[in-house]
Amino acid sequence: MQKRVLDLKDDPEQYERDSSIYELAEKEGEYRDKLIAKGKLSKEDINDLADGYSDETLEKLEEREGRLEAERDSLHDPLTGLLNRRSLEEIGTTAINRSRRNESPCSIMMLDIDYFKKVNDALGHQVGDEVIREVAKILKTGIRKSDESFRYGGEEFVAIMEGMDPKNAKDLAERVRAYIAENSTHKVTVSIGVYGTSGSWPAKNDKATLNIFIAGADKALYKSKESGRNKVTVFEEKRSEENNVPPESGALEADKFLKNHFD
Repeated sequence: MQKRVLDLKDDPEQYERDSSIYELAEKEGEYRDKLIAKGKLSKEDINDLADGYSDETLEKLEEREGRLEAERDSLHDPLTGLLNRRSLEEIGTTAINRSRRNESPCSIMMLDIDYFKKVNDALGHQVGDEVIREVAKILKTGIRKSDESFRYGGEEFVAIMEGMDPKNAKDLAERVRAYIAENSTHKVTVSIGVYGTSGSWPAKNDKATLNIFIAGADKALYKSKESGRNKVTVFEEKRSEENNVPPESGALEADKFLKNHFD
C-alpha cells in the first residue's frame, strides 16, 4: 500500500489523525518485513497477517479512503468525471484572487453544445449522454494541464485558464471548437464565449468575483449563439453612443468591464 500525499488544506486536526494512521501502518509493515527476513514468521503467520496491518489500522485506513472517495464524488460530475459547479465556486474564486494578487492574466471560457435538445429528441437521452461525455473529454484534453474544466450544468461547460489573456484564450477555444466540429461522433458543434483580463486589475479589485467572469463569458456565448452558432466570441462591450467610440480589443474591453463593475 502506498502512502497517500495528504492535503494540507484538510482540517488540521484531521490531518494529524490521518498522519498518525499512515505512520502506524508504515511501522507495522516494516516490522512485518523484518520478521519475515529473519525467518521468525511461519507461512501460517504470514497468511494470517495478510496485508501486514492490524485490524485497527486497516479499519482506520478504510475509513480514511471512504471519506476521500465521498469527497471526490461530491466535487465531480458523475456523468463526465469533470469537476462540478460546486468545485467551480472554490477553484474559480481562488484562481481569480491569485491572479489579482499577482497582477497576472486570467480567462474563462463557457461552452455550450449547439441544438442539444434536438440531439436528445432525435437520438434519445442515451446518445445525448454520450455526446456530453465526448465533449467533456475533448474539452479536458484540449486545454492545458494547468487549466481546470467543469460541467456547469446540462450541456454547458466552463474552463478556467489562469495566466492566459483573452486573446490566447480565444485561440485555445477556437482549437477546441474546431476539433469538436470535425471529429465528434454525432457531428455536433459548440458555441463558446470567452472573458478575461490581460492582467490590468483595477484598484478596487475586491469586487472581481467569479460571477463577473462568468457573466462576461455568458454574454459572449450568447453572441456566438445569436450570430449562427459554432463560433467563439470574446466579450466586448457595446459601442459608446455618447462618443461613438468603437469597441477595443477583447482584452481591453474585459478590463473595462471589470472597472465598470468596480466604480
